Amino acid sequence: SAATDTGTFELSVAQSELWLAQQLHPIVPFSVSQYIDLHGPLDTGLLQHCLRRAGRELQSPYVRFAVGGGQPRQYLDHDLDTGFLHLDVSSQGDPDRAAWEWMDLDRHVGIDLSGSDVTRTVLFTLGPDRHRWYARSHHLVLDGFGAANILQRTAELYSAAIEERTAPPSRAMALTEIVAAEHQYRSSSRFVADCEYWGSHLVGLDRVTRLTDRYAAPSARPHLSRATIDPAAMTRLDFAAIRYGTGVAEVLVAAIAGFLAQMTGDRDVTVSLPVAARTTGALRRS
Repeated sequence: SAATDTGTFELSVAQSELWLAQQLHPIVPFSVSQYIDLHGPLDTGLLQHCLRRAGRELQSPYVRFAVGGGQPRQYLDHDLDTGFLHLDVSSQGDPDRAAWEWMDLDRHVGIDLSGSDVTRTVLFTLGPDRHRWYARSHHLVLDGFGAANILQRTAELYSAAIEERTAPPSRAMALTEIVAAEHQYRSSSRFVADCEYWGSHLVGLDRVTRLTDRYAAPSARPHLSRATIDPAAMTRLDFAAIRYGTGVAEVLVAAIAGFLAQMTGDRDVTVSLPVAARTTGALRRS
């Protein structure tokens, strides 16, 4: 489907920043990917139907991009098939490894933003009653929260169908409404107050606490370091979260800040954290 002036709409501020970042680093895929292992009998035809329905409701799998007058715009291509590709790797010597290698390659290659493959979903058959569901989208069309929403909505529709009951209606906003809500917020007194609040809190901030004097170059394959937290330490973290009325994630952030203070001698530790910043309940459902 060709994009038309009437069928396209502008990007949100966050999308515009991601678009610029992608142009600056074209070989680094700004993507959101996830997978989940499914154990037990699976009606693949029904799952396919539920995924397509969830895509119609949440719209992000249909998003495509076009550039006009030097400016990117987005539109919904309803001719796209938003179902999953089914790959049977059960005959491979190591099905788990075969699926992992396929996913690892896919999530590290560049995504053509002018093409139709902005979103991709694959269902792997690993063996009898063993499947792996993989989904990858460019960050321009959704964030981690949105990716989880599609997964959850598909599962909700599938469970309702299996149990022969009616699924609750979707309460997600249309994408055009999401962009309009952002513009409404940015022209509101609340936005002005928010800017004044953060402006006053960040005055004089000229650096971020870090352990090195330079930044690593952007890379499609970030350095990963893994460790296992033993049950006793995890229990202490849970108790700390309960004591302070917060979640374990917040406790871990505080622990990292404490570690940085100890390592650098900074009394006022500043870290940069990604947040969803969804300002309304409707946005959190979308």
